[in-house]
Amino acid sequence: MNWKKIISIGAICLTAFAGLGYYLIFGAGPRNILDEKASFVLNANELQHPFKNGEHRTAVSYIDEVAQVNGSVTAYEGNTLELDYKVQVNLVNNPDSTVQIGSVVSVKGRCVGYDDLLEVVKMDQAMLLDNNINDFNL
Repeated sequence: MNWKKIISIGAICLTAFAGLGYYLIFGAGPRNILDEKASFVLNANELQHPFKNGEHRTAVSYIDEVAQVNGSVTAYEGNTLELDYKVQVNLVNNPDSTVQIGSVVSVKGRCVGYDDLLEVVKMDQAMLLDNNINDFNL
């Protein structure tokens, strides 16, 4: 075999692997959090506890995972809710007018991380699941 054939075959293989890599990384489309099943179902206190108390292994397991969080609304403005002063939730759309401070809600979204200054867990791409929840241990 001469060098031109070897270089040609190598270039073809490299192009094929690059195309496959591009498809696997960019071809699947964006992640849709709302369609994913929640990996964790917690209340706001349970979600904040490992972050605030330095339990790094547990806290890291929540990052970039879909979680369902239940709690009492302590702040509400636009498309942002705060649950039990411990979890700040950015909703995909504005909640309906029935959400009021003090109401118990359940949200599903992606856990982004922890804000040390405000001492709240941050969630984004969230959706309000039900605002008439009475059976959670809060």
